[in-house]
Parts: sequence; C-alpha cells; structure tokens
Amino acid sequence: MMEQVLSGTSFLVVDDDAACVRMTSLILQAHGATVYEASGGAEALALAHAHQPTIILADLLMPGMDGWALVRSIKADAVLRATPVLAVTASYLTPADIDHALAVGFAKVLAKPLSIQVLLDAISVAGAL
Repeated sequence: MMEQVLSGTSFLVVDDDAACVRMTSLILQAHGATVYEASGGAEALALAHAHQPTIILADLLMPGMDGWALVRSIKADAVLRATPVLAVTASYLTPADIDHALAVGFAKVLAKPLSIQVLLDAISVAGAL
C-alpha cells in the first residue's frame, strides 16, 4: 500500500486528454488525495468554485479556455486567487516559456509525462504538503 502523503488534500486536474487526466488522478488518489477532473478551462472554473481544491494541475493547450486563460481567471478571482496552479505541458518547456508561465500566475511548470516524484516535489514546493 502506498503512503497516504496527500491525505486531506484535494486536486483539480484539468486536461483535454482524458488519458492524462485519468493517469494523474490515479496517482493522486493512490496517495490519498481527493481528485476532481475537468476537460477544459470553463468546466475547471466551475469545479474550482464548487470544491475549492488545495491545488490545480492544468494543461496549457486545450480547446476553448486554455490553461493560460484559466490561470489568469483564477488569479483575478477573489475566492480562488490563493489556490496554487501548476502548469502541466509537453510543449512549453523553454526557459522563456517557463518564465512566462510563472509571470502569469502558475506556481510551477511540470513536464509531461508526470512522474510521481516530480509531482510530489512540486506539490510540496507549492505549499500543499
């Protein structure tokens, strides 16, 4: 049995790739977290308001409201602005991309595919552990 290091935390996983959402959710749940899932930014905003997760993991490239627009909306929202948002991407990994992501409000940028240790380290740095 895995250590329940995320017990008492909740996550909102946002990605238009259902397999990525499922894999990330399973990892988080195996470590004791409660997980909410969204396939896009608009759905994520509604779920974030409904559940006020400890942390949000958001893909950057999604149809409709993408991760960039999502983090801007969250940071402009009085209720949600303190929620750490981690970018999860396979594309935007240059130093300039990462600097831009941090400047618009992401707490950290993580490369896909996510490893459990990288994810746990990022969550710890974001203050959720």
